[in-house]
Amino acid sequence: MRTTKKTSKSGTVRYLHPAHHQADPAVGRSVPKVLYTFGREDRLDHAAILRLIRSLSKLVATEAEPVGPAALPTGTVREEVRRLDRLWRSRAVETTSSPWQAHAA
Repeated sequence: MRTTKKTSKSGTVRYLHPAHHQADPAVGRSVPKVLYTFGREDRLDHAAILRLIRSLSKLVATEAEPVGPAALPTGTVREEVRRLDRLWRSRAVETTSSPWQAHAA
């Protein structure tokens, strides 16, 4: 999960983006690639994040990983988004099948 901050006279706003590192031969190192922008952390739709996590959990569920309300996180939205990011990476899902690919920045 990548976070960015924007500071203005009225304060600092944080934005959340699921991202992964991708090798870039032109610069000789990996660079972060943002898959999607969830928007401002203070304006995230908590219920929508839970639905997305639930849907993706069903997609990659195994016998060792229970799926259902008991398996869903109960923390903050940021923790839930990070859980989604870890789940995505743990399954080594190719970015071509990413649900965020159509919205990639």
